[in-house]
Amino acid sequence: MDNKQKGIFERGDKLSNQLNNQPQPNATLEHRRRARFIGWWQALLFMVAGGGLTVILLVLYITLFVGSAQNNLPLALPPASGKADLTAGVSQEYVNREIASILDKTPVNILGVVEVKQVVVQFNSGSTLDARVRVTAFGRQLDFNIKDSLQVRGNQVALTLKEDPKLGGLGLPVGILNGVLDQVNTNVASQLNRLITSVGQAKDCLTGQQIGRVPTLLALDVQPGVLNAKFAIAITG
Repeated sequence: MDNKQKGIFERGDKLSNQLNNQPQPNATLEHRRRARFIGWWQALLFMVAGGGLTVILLVLYITLFVGSAQNNLPLALPPASGKADLTAGVSQEYVNREIASILDKTPVNILGVVEVKQVVVQFNSGSTLDARVRVTAFGRQLDFNIKDSLQVRGNQVALTLKEDPKLGGLGLPVGILNGVLDQVNTNVASQLNRLITSVGQAKDCLTGQQIGRVPTLLALDVQPGVLNAKFAIAITG
């Protein structure tokens, strides 16, 4: 064998050895997967350890440097204002709409002769309520005025005649006239109490259910066009 052939065989052997010495593809891929898996767990452990250390340092900082030792003493209250817990206003326009609705649904009759067709109230200063009343009897229409004083009685609004009504020459019998006055005052007082009680009741805005608040009507403040009711509120739940 000449030198040229020997050189060819030697280069072939070297190339074969280099190919045999190279790492197999499967082994390289497995090594890379194992390296990425170990790196992911190391990153997760560092994150958990860092988060735990942050929480511990925050607790130590709050305990040592923030605020003062807990003593369960309540905060000092401001000076008493002398005001009612709740003051609610009801306008005379709203009251008149409610009275008209009730009379329309349930007409008021006295002795089957006189029917109260309309009542219009007006709030005036000095705890005074003026009511204009329209009644019908035997196909005739009669109007007269009532002046009442407003006051609190037994946790409710009470109406009392402040002066004799202006009858305008109605000529009705006394029994029927007294029945009309009583029915009108009862109807107006009932509507005022219903409206004021509903204002004083604390309810959930979404469900309308009571939420454990009991109002007590303390006083009435009557201003032109509006009735202000003052309540004390007891928290029961």
